[in-house]
Amino acid sequence: MQGQDTPRVSVITAAYNAEKYIGTGITSVMNQTYPNWELWVVDDCSTDHTGAIARAYAQKHPNVHYLKTAYNTGAPAAPRNMALRKMTGRYAAFMDGDDYFMPEKLEAQVAFMQEKDCAISYTAYRRVDGTGEKIGALKRVPEKLDYKSYLGNTCITMCSAMVDTEKTGMIRFDETVPRGRDDLVLWIELLKQKHEAFGLNKDLTRFRQGHGSISGNFTEMAKSNWAVYQKYAADLNIVDRLAAFVSYGFHAIEKRLIF
Repeated sequence: MQGQDTPRVSVITAAYNAEKYIGTGITSVMNQTYPNWELWVVDDCSTDHTGAIARAYAQKHPNVHYLKTAYNTGAPAAPRNMALRKMTGRYAAFMDGDDYFMPEKLEAQVAFMQEKDCAISYTAYRRVDGTGEKIGALKRVPEKLDYKSYLGNTCITMCSAMVDTEKTGMIRFDETVPRGRDDLVLWIELLKQKHEAFGLNKDLTRFRQGHGSISGNFTEMAKSNWAVYQKYAADLNIVDRLAAFVSYGFHAIEKRLIF
């Protein structure tokens, strides 16, 4: 894709105490082959140098913007919403403070969404350890997810996701849900509106698991997922909810064994 007439992608980064990684993530967006992007880094009142590093990039690059929450919210939902209120792009993409993109990520994903004419997409990804040296196996994703199939396989990793807000309307994260489950609720709410999500099986995203991530604690995550299912999938009967939860657990354990 060439030229500035391509739809703008707004990349939204919620960051807290990510001084070791935030520069890598910002640089990965600046190095995208897709020309029309903006990056919003929202510092959730970090106590390290995350804010100073992000501000330095923002001062040098007109497409990099730095925001800071009024207080530490303790979860990514509020920082993400702050950026969503500021974004000017058609597409919203997400990258937490310790994640990063491959150079073709935005270009490939926008082209894929235009081809599929879809509202939501997600990509394959690899896990990176804290040092950035150990890269896991490629985690491939289903070709398509709807409301019920997503409940059984919650495989839309936030740093791989992209949303066409012309199709969905402006999106917001629920700031009242358990920490780290705001993304789960967002996808449930969007898919309940009859949108479908399409998976792009290309190696485009790096997900750093373990840096302050709830996803590293399976028991805690499973409990919070079930609470979300009980509230936000209440339109399904208890048997369907239990079946979806069991399927989710199987896929989550499989991911930890292989990924």
